Parts: sequence; C-alpha cells; structure tokens
Amino acid sequence: MIRDVPAVLVTGANRGMGFETCRQLGKLDWRVIVGSRDLAKGDSAVDRLDHERIVADCLWLDVADGRSIVAAARELKSLGIRLSALVNNAAVYFERTVWPSARTTMETNLLGPMRVTDAFSALMETGARIVNVTSGLGDLSGFPVPLRKRIESEIKDRAGLESLAGEYLRSVETGSAKQAGWPSAYAVSKAFLNAFTRLLARERPDWRVNSVCPGWVATDMGGPGAERTVSEGAAGIVFAATLRPSGPSGCNLRDARETPW
Repeated sequence: MIRDVPAVLVTGANRGMGFETCRQLGKLDWRVIVGSRDLAKGDSAVDRLDHERIVADCLWLDVADGRSIVAAARELKSLGIRLSALVNNAAVYFERTVWPSARTTMETNLLGPMRVTDAFSALMETGARIVNVTSGLGDLSGFPVPLRKRIESEIKDRAGLESLAGEYLRSVETGSAKQAGWPSAYAVSKAFLNAFTRLLARERPDWRVNSVCPGWVATDMGGPGAERTVSEGAAGIVFAATLRPSGPSGCNLRDARETPW
C-alpha cells in the first residue's frame, strides 16, 4: 500500500531538470508522477527513482498533444491520485525562429502548460502549488519597449494572451516578426508563460502559482557550458512546489527570491 503522502506531477520528467525535480521531491517523501511523452524513457526514470526508494509512477503525457493530456488526466483520476503540486517543466528550444519551429515552441512551452493545468485542475488538492518553469530570456526587460508595453497592457485575461500569441505566430509565418521587434520564439513563449502565471494566480487565489527561473543549467537544452548544475536549478523549483499556504503567488522566482518580470 502506498503511504498517504503529497503527490506531484512533473511534465518532461524523464531526464534533466524534470527528473532532478522528481528526485529532490521524492527525497522529501513526496509521491512523484513522471510525465513523459516517451513511455520507455519514463519507465526507465521510474526505475532509477525506485532504486533510491522514491515512490514514483510513469504517466504518458505529451504536452503538445491535447488528446494525450486528456487521456493522462483520466488515467490519474482512475488511480485515485490527488495532486498537491504540478510542475510544468516540459519545453523545447530551437536555435532558429522559423514558422514550423515557432509553432511547436508555442504549442509546447505555452499552450501545453495551459492545457495541462486546466485538465488536471479537478485533481488538485486545496492549496495546490503550480510551478511554471520559465527562463530569464522571457524577462520583459529584454524586449523592445513597444512590445513590453503591449504585453503588459493587452494581456488582461486569457483571451488577450491567446490573441497576442496568435498575432506573434502570424508574424513569424509572414516573415514580419523580426521587423516588429519580436525576439526568439523561445523567449516569447516564456514571456507569455509568465503572463499566464499572473493570470492564473488571479483566477485561482486558493492556489500558489509561480514562475520559476532555474538559471542557465547544464542539461541537454542548456549545454555543457552552463553555469549551474541540475541540482542547483531544480532546488528553486522544489522550493515553489513546497510553499506554505501563506507563500507568494503570481510571482517570478529565482533561488527562492522574487525577481522582476
């Protein structure tokens, strides 16, 4: 019988930052749900966690596939698992911003977390923590002033967010994104993910909802020259996933401290 312990779902958790987040939470006696779009790799991650006496399960979950998200939520519900935390970690990064890669980036890095959060919301416990893993590249300070003002003024609700995200993708498709001042698709997706964090925190004051920037971490995405270890990067995510009910919400955090958007 599995002990009555808090449970967390981490997307993109079969390797790198997601896996280390599972490992650290597991060491705190959490039950971890390894969300993975590759079942074999997810099962392998669970085996490694089992060897460390961590209670872990694998859940097939492709955040860019709406049907996969719905099926995963249905499966978790059938197991009778309630979530104390959700970590939206899965993300993609492409060197070049062209139409196909920009669309995939927005589907995975923005729409994925939005859909996953909505699909699993009924399985969240009271006071659940939502952690959206972001990046310093999404900080608005790095955007041209006109775009920064538009993001701040136009994204007042989800309709505004989806409208501006759609406009951005159309500008990439027509080749006008660079002229309009938009940075890389990855940076835009993380800026919009941060906007979703702020919106969700207002929608659900009963949850603790925060974006967490782990810094430049030596993962497959970050590369071997990164300045931080995976363990250091995951620590900030774990902090946000284990916040007290009185903890911050609607914030951008790094190393357990609030930073500007």
